[in-house]
Amino acid sequence: MLLPLLAACLLVNRSGWRPLIAAVVAATVPLGGYALWHGSWHGSPALNGGSGVWLWARTMPFADCAKIGPPADEAVLCPSQPAGLRPGSPHFIWSDWSPLRKVPGHPVVTRADLFQPGIDELAGRFARRAILGQPLDYFRLVARDLQRTLNWRRGPRPDSVPILYNRYAFPNTTGPLPDGVRIPGGSIQRDLRAYQRGPAATRFTEPAAELMRLYQTYVFLPGPLFGVLTVGTLLGYGVCCAVRPLRRTAGVAFLPLAAGAALTVGPVVVTSYDSRYWLPAVPLFCLSLAIIANGRSARPGPAGAGDEPEGSPIAGGPEGIPAEPQESPPGEPETSAPHPPGAGEPAGRPE
Repeated sequence: MLLPLLAACLLVNRSGWRPLIAAVVAATVPLGGYALWHGSWHGSPALNGGSGVWLWARTMPFADCAKIGPPADEAVLCPSQPAGLRPGSPHFIWSDWSPLRKVPGHPVVTRADLFQPGIDELAGRFARRAILGQPLDYFRLVARDLQRTLNWRRGPRPDSVPILYNRYAFPNTTGPLPDGVRIPGGSIQRDLRAYQRGPAATRFTEPAAELMRLYQTYVFLPGPLFGVLTVGTLLGYGVCCAVRPLRRTAGVAFLPLAAGAALTVGPVVVTSYDSRYWLPAVPLFCLSLAIIANGRSARPGPAGAGDEPEGSPIAGGPEGIPAEPQESPPGEPETSAPHPPGAGEPAGRPE
């Protein structure tokens, strides 16, 4: 998602073909190699897996199979709950009752099986059909979740399980570590015991643990301040685009601004809302706003008014060599700088 923004930034700044080609090559070589490795392992070249499943889960809060009319092979993915009583999007993937587990010919034994190519392709087709069939419902869902970024405090969504959110916070008590099979051939507890060389457990070290709890309780960025930061950055960028002398500054500020906007909006569009998704956008917006406030581009400007003119005795010649003295034409007396009064006269004796 960020690579097209980099290409757009190079084009906006008129960086030329060489930087653009260099950026394309620098991105294509490692990403292309990864895609080929992914294809050798999963059967098809790609940068990630499960994009269709995640987009399908995104449509579950509003999808109405009576309106979109999916074919028989996709109908197995229709939600069974009424629209107003459905849980959040991630629950449709991870819950034991997930429709993904009912796709014929694709048994699900571990969580990794939920993203196998057959299920992912089917879920992607259902998701595109639901979005095209109910575009207004989709836009309302995205707008509602974007509005949640303006909440004063962070916290679990109303339709989420609190224990899931608590895993991202520093706890007050210890408990048993999770278990289960994520990859065939092992389990979480077996891997933990092998890594720990014995029973695995967590413990608190005080007072550092209490400092972490105090920090996460009182030190946070309220949503309204994030909204002010976002709007202020967008307004400043608009001013730079409108004022001709500042357009070069707008070109420099474009990349962090666009990257921050993508990190804020992108996850809400294709997956679900979570406060941890838009946090990386905060330093990017701050960087863009700092560039705009500074009002200078990264390229050096013209020589300042205080520079000495070329060829002057101070500035010297074109290569920094002092200018040679000019000789007087033949027959004319040489001119010299006037002497101060009394210069060249014999000094008188003191009386």
